[in-house]
This record gives sequence, C-alpha cells and structure tokens, in this order.
Amino acid sequence: MALMIASLCHDIDHPGLNNTFLEKAATRAARMHRKSILENHHLAQAMFILSKRECDILVNVTEEQEEFIITHVRDLIMATDLAVHALVLKRLSERKKVIFKYFKCVTKDKQFKSNDKDSFSQEDVELVMISLMKCSDLSNEVRAHALANIW
Repeated sequence: MALMIASLCHDIDHPGLNNTFLEKAATRAARMHRKSILENHHLAQAMFILSKRECDILVNVTEEQEEFIITHVRDLIMATDLAVHALVLKRLSERKKVIFKYFKCVTKDKQFKSNDKDSFSQEDVELVMISLMKCSDLSNEVRAHALANIW
C-alpha cells in the first residue's frame, strides 16, 4: 500500500522546476525545506490529502500499520531526490546478487536458501521498492522528446 500511495503522490503539486532552481530563487518551499525541497513538498501535500476525512484511505488500518505505511511513503518519496541517486545505486549494486537470486527462486516456486550474509532482508524489500519508485520517477526523461512533452 505504501508503494502505491508513494507512486501516486511522489510528484504531487510539482511546479515544473528543480530543487536547485527553487533554492537559488529563495522560494518559500526552499525556505521551509532546506534539503530535498520538492520531495518534502510532495510528502507534505500527500499527508495533507490523507488527513482529510474523505481521503483517509488508511482509516481501517491499525495505528501500528498506519505508522509503518506512512514511514515507507516518506522514505519512498524522499528517495526520488536525485541527490541520493548515487547512494541508492551503490546499495542496489551491493545487494543485486541476493535480490536477483531471491526473485529467481520466487518466480520458479522454489525455496530461497541462503546464509545470514546473503539473506533477503526487509532492507532489500525497501531497496526494491525504492528502485521501482526511481524507475517510475525517471521514466519521462528516457522517453522520446515528442512523447515526453505530451506527458
């Protein structure tokens, strides 16, 4: 659910400018958020919408589940900041063999066997979700210019 919410909200109310421009222009958003200006703005907008009674899709989850989901939504949206792109790539590079091995086993209905060092962890789950977010966030940049302009 966190991935779905984050993917819907990661660019909500985007002004069409980047963090560097907002910072240099000394915008209100830049004064409010010193780092990850746009990502913090998108997160704030998402939380504002979710706080409305008519938009509270988390109304039937427990408090613990809601905290878990919101924490992941935050982490996923913040991961779309290109300033952390290299860090995400480094983590993905370090864990790619374990992640690939896990998904290869799962897709073939096999038991995933590993030692502690190579076990598929909750951190790996989060890394895969972050990677999916980054792929969707960057997808427009790899489209042909004519198609990207339509979007």
